[in-house]
Amino acid sequence: MEDNLVALEAVLGVLQVLRTKVAVFLDLFRKNRQSRRLLAEEQRRLDDARDVAALADALAELRGS
Repeated sequence: MEDNLVALEAVLGVLQVLRTKVAVFLDLFRKNRQSRRLLAEEQRRLDDARDVAALADALAELRGS
């Protein structure tokens, strides 16, 4: 009976460690997904800024001709 309790405590300890590892993994996964989303938004802003600059250059060229 006492051996069963020791084994059960060991299993519970392992489960707690696994639970902690899963929680850390999920937290890192969420942060990574958020970072990718922020990078994609920043890339869109940079693309938009490039488009605006190209349009401004084209307009300046048209006015100059």
